[in-house]
Amino acid sequence: MERARRSAEGGQAASFRMGIGDIFFRRQKVIEERLAEYLDHWWECVECFQQGMYKYLADGLGEELDFHYARVAKEESKGDELRRSIEVELFTRALLPESRGDILRILESLDLVINRAESTIRQLVIERLEVESWMRPGLSRLTEVTVETCKTLHLAASHLMRGEDGPIGKMTHRIEEAESRCDHVAEDLLGRVFASDLDLSRKLQLKDFVRRIATISDRAESAGDSLHIVSIKRRV
Repeated sequence: MERARRSAEGGQAASFRMGIGDIFFRRQKVIEERLAEYLDHWWECVECFQQGMYKYLADGLGEELDFHYARVAKEESKGDELRRSIEVELFTRALLPESRGDILRILESLDLVINRAESTIRQLVIERLEVESWMRPGLSRLTEVTVETCKTLHLAASHLMRGEDGPIGKMTHRIEEAESRCDHVAEDLLGRVFASDLDLSRKLQLKDFVRRIATISDRAESAGDSLHIVSIKRRV
C-alpha cells in the first residue's frame, strides 16, 4: 500500500514537472518567434536604407528617395513595435532574469543600428542634401561596406537566437573588420571634403552626413560585442 502511494505521488510530481516544462517551452517558443519576426523587420529596414542610398546616389533627390524614406521609416517603426511587444513578453513569461537582461541588451543595441539607418535617409529628405559628384563613388562604397557589416550582424543575431553560439566569435570578428573598412572609407571622404574649395558650412554639412553613415557600422560593432558576450556567458 505504502509503495503504491509513493509511486502515485512520484508520478504526480513527474507529471507536474513535465507540465511546468511544457509551459516553459511554449513560452520560450513564443519569444523565439517574436525575435525571429523582429530580425526580419530589422533586416528589411537595412535593405530599405541600402536601396534608398543607391537610388539617391544614382538619381539624386526626388520622389523615389521619398518613397524609400517612407519604407525605411515604416520598417523601423514596425521594429520598434515588435521590440516593445517582446519586452512585455519577457517580463510576463517564465524566463530567468539574467536571460531577460541579455535579450533586452541585444535588442537595444540592434535597435540603435536601424535608428541610425533611418535617420540617415531622413537627413537627405529633410535637408534636401546634395552631394558633390566626386563623392558619389566613395559614398557608394561606404554604403556597401556598411550593409555588409549589418548583414553579418543579422546573421550572428539569428544564430544566437537559435541557440547556435559556435559561429558568433568569427562573425563578430568579421563585423569588426568591416567596421574598420567603413572608417577608412569615411576618413578618405572627409579628407577630400576638407581639402576641397567648398565653403566651410558646406564642408561641415557633408561631414555630418558622412559620419552619420559611418556611425551605423559603429553601432553594429557594439551590437556584435553584445552578442559575443552573451554567447560566451552561455558556454561558461
